[in-house]
Amino acid sequence: MLRRVLGLYRDKGWEPVVAPELEFYLVAKNADPNMPLAPPVGRSGRAETVRRAYSIDAVNEFDPLFEEIYDYCKAMELDVDTLIHEVGAGQMEINFLHGDPLELADQSFYFKRTLRETALRHQMYATFMAKPMQGEPGSAMHIHQSLPRRQNGPQHIQQPGRLALEHFQPITWQACRSTCPPRWPWSHRT
Repeated sequence: MLRRVLGLYRDKGWEPVVAPELEFYLVAKNADPNMPLAPPVGRSGRAETVRRAYSIDAVNEFDPLFEEIYDYCKAMELDVDTLIHEVGAGQMEINFLHGDPLELADQSFYFKRTLRETALRHQMYATFMAKPMQGEPGSAMHIHQSLPRRQNGPQHIQQPGRLALEHFQPITWQACRSTCPPRWPWSHRT
């Protein structure tokens, strides 16, 4: 399906470019499905008990795992870029370089599998579940996207985004009513 959608863009002379960001949790091994998940023990010998958003030290707790992951990604030619600690205890985010959407969809799949298997070797689990731990922030996958024109060089065009906004603007307030129930924002819409 993605190949077909990309073909529709290319027929119009646009070359979609994306950069995925995958958020995930590292969690302690837990064979009992009735017990809640918990952050894993890092190289300091302690599990995270507080949120350490964007902390380099928090990422360094899992250096042996991440060094191995970067080695695997290099060998598999996965275009990973930045790794950061997110807001939740044991929550991380990996960013991919901008590139072809179909290729990066495959790379994202391979990365997930590689991370899960490598985490097991380091006596922990890696999960991409939306909300694996109660009381911790959820995880998601964000996709940066742009539509440069293929003809006449790599100049970015505004028309596709503008068309998308024009199509979605009339219905956005209706869609948001279910997730943002207070009435006052909708009484001020233009």
